[in-house]
Amino acid sequence: MVVQLPNGPYFYGLLLILVDILTGKTKNDTVDLKDEFRFVEHIKESRWTSIVYPLTVERYIKKYGNPDSDVAKRIYEIDGIKPNIRINTLPGTPRKLLSLLTTFSWTDKIVFDLAGIDPTGGQRTFDLVKSQVDNSGAAILIDSYDDFKNDCSKFVKFELVSSRN
Repeated sequence: MVVQLPNGPYFYGLLLILVDILTGKTKNDTVDLKDEFRFVEHIKESRWTSIVYPLTVERYIKKYGNPDSDVAKRIYEIDGIKPNIRINTLPGTPRKLLSLLTTFSWTDKIVFDLAGIDPTGGQRTFDLVKSQVDNSGAAILIDSYDDFKNDCSKFVKFELVSSRN
């Protein structure tokens, strides 16, 4: 499913509100969640930590991944990604794929966005998600563009409505 939010200054705030509803953190009477979804978090590292004790791909997977799953280890199949590479040196797409596969190590029902990656990386991420959720999973992409409108089972477009009289 793709949810298209309006692009602009309200996108990120709306994204966070929608993610909280879809992951069950915020209860909403009009939304009935049959399954528990998990948001693919953006990988953030404090400046201090990145200098003193930089997070590596291997440590990230050990810290945030499910140790009983081999899904997160698929990140090593991506061009040039090795266990000892520091997260703060990864560009947008490999960083997103690392977070995505780590989340998939816990569940196949996810909510994700494509912030911080280029169109080619967006297509690569979308294709990976489609292959991962093919059988029993589900994914909700929250984006401000309709690039994947014809590649999803459901497309929902949000519009901001002015409350002026």
